Amino acid sequence: MYPVFEMIDLRLLSSSEAGTSPLSSTSEASPLLAHDGYGALHSPSSPAAAAAAAAATSTKEKQRRAAIYVGVRVGVVLLASVVAYLLPEFELLIALVGSIGAGMLAFIVPGILGLVMYRGTATRREKGGYGCLIAFGVVGGVVGASYALHNLIYGQSQC
Repeated sequence: MYPVFEMIDLRLLSSSEAGTSPLSSTSEASPLLAHDGYGALHSPSSPAAAAAAAAATSTKEKQRRAAIYVGVRVGVVLLASVVAYLLPEFELLIALVGSIGAGMLAFIVPGILGLVMYRGTATRREKGGYGCLIAFGVVGGVVGASYALHNLIYGQSQC
């Protein structure tokens, strides 16, 4: 599993027969990250630092963090359910969110990452390609968002 998912794994809530957490240290849950005792994450400088940080985090603190995580997830699902129930044409709102998010994830972010990662080695042609990718994402996102917003305001559903 990915380290972020391992940190918030609900196995932290259960306890073994000895009364300790099945994951006795943060480094077992995620070898890449450790807690500093105040909720912040950092990469440990050594295995001893990771063990010390894990020892400082008690089982009760792990259970509290897992409970907050579950509470936030339940709250987001309930909020989405209420919005879906109250809006007569929820698919129009989803179309608006999708047009903005898809343009960002599919075109704009990869173009920016390509420009940043290869800024010193990219040729003019490659930089132009990244720029076209970003421009296409912006234009497509604006057109899609304006169309979805128009349909949301005037209530024209495709379904």
